[in-house]
Amino acid sequence: NQALARRPGFENALLVKAMAQEKLGQVDTARRTLGSIEGTNPRVIAAQARSLANQGRQTEALQRIRAALVDNPTDTYLIATAAQIYKSMDKEDEARRLVDEALAKNPDQFDLKILKLRLSGKTPEEYKKQYLILVGETKDAYQRAVRLAMFYQKEGDATKELDYLSKAKKLLLDRATPTAR
Repeated sequence: NQALARRPGFENALLVKAMAQEKLGQVDTARRTLGSIEGTNPRVIAAQARSLANQGRQTEALQRIRAALVDNPTDTYLIATAAQIYKSMDKEDEARRLVDEALAKNPDQFDLKILKLRLSGKTPEEYKKQYLILVGETKDAYQRAVRLAMFYQKEGDATKELDYLSKAKKLLLDRATPTAR
């Protein structure tokens, strides 16, 4: 609210406000807040589409995402939201097709590779193994360390998580990689 008092209509602040309202169970208020946001920010459009889908308006949600994908054909938020909606409609083939199209345009985008992996139907163990392979292929050592820390956090391995966070911190302090600069 403080950010909005200074900059009414600030998309990111409105988005955070809507997410907080949703978490507090104020679903109708969150929908109104999301509906009040205008613009082309992919995160906002994805949040609006999720809200529409939650109201049972999947077709409208997908139309909004498709329109945004014209200008943002490889945006992970838009594609992940569309894939989630397609899955809820039992149209996993459409979700996979969308991810494959985006990967064809940007084959190096890590988040798209992970989204494709999530849609692959692999067992949890196969998924973990493939995820670690993809992370291992990450060229930037800082990004690799952060992703491994997050992976081990989810696995509940605090020792490895701390180890990779320490590596990431050192790379960041040393400005050792392009991402850490």
